[in-house]
Amino acid sequence: MERGIGLAVAPELRQVVADPDRALIREALAGDEAAFETLMARHWRSMTGVAMQLLARPDDAEDAVQEAFLQAFTHLHGYRGDASVKTWLLRIVINVCRNKQRQWWRRPWILVEDSRQLQCEVEPSVGQGDEYLQQQAVLEAVRRLPEKLRLPFVLHFLEDLTGAEVARLLGCKESTVWSRIYTARKVLQAQLKAWDDE
Repeated sequence: MERGIGLAVAPELRQVVADPDRALIREALAGDEAAFETLMARHWRSMTGVAMQLLARPDDAEDAVQEAFLQAFTHLHGYRGDASVKTWLLRIVINVCRNKQRQWWRRPWILVEDSRQLQCEVEPSVGQGDEYLQQQAVLEAVRRLPEKLRLPFVLHFLEDLTGAEVARLLGCKESTVWSRIYTARKVLQAQLKAWDDE
């Protein structure tokens, strides 16, 4: 009886198939700048979305993402591979955003500017209908969540991270993540219902 030909795949190659970003990191470490640019292009949107949820102002969010990518490039050799590259990058941008939030007490005028920015964002443009208003209401409700509820909610529902990945990223138990997501959903439902009733 003939035995079937099996294809053995080395563990490091399996990792590349599972997470092609790891191959980009290896190439970037070998000096390939285009590999890091590809990595940036793949994750720019996710990182910006998370930064916007933490900082609200587009300029601050963009600055945070740029700073996060600079830190990632500088510390590329520090990527241990115990989490996906996306999770590692999101952890960096969250830390950068938190540092920016701590610095805001030195710039109180930003808070006034932020509130005007949020008001402008929720006002519909000419010709935009109910769907736009609903989307803006949801975004505004998410922004109003406390950070400990907002981050797990955004990372799970908007960035498609698993509960375990969110727990690793935020340094808490997975059960805590699910509890906070549940609470965030309840708060959002109540907030949106209150707005509907008005």
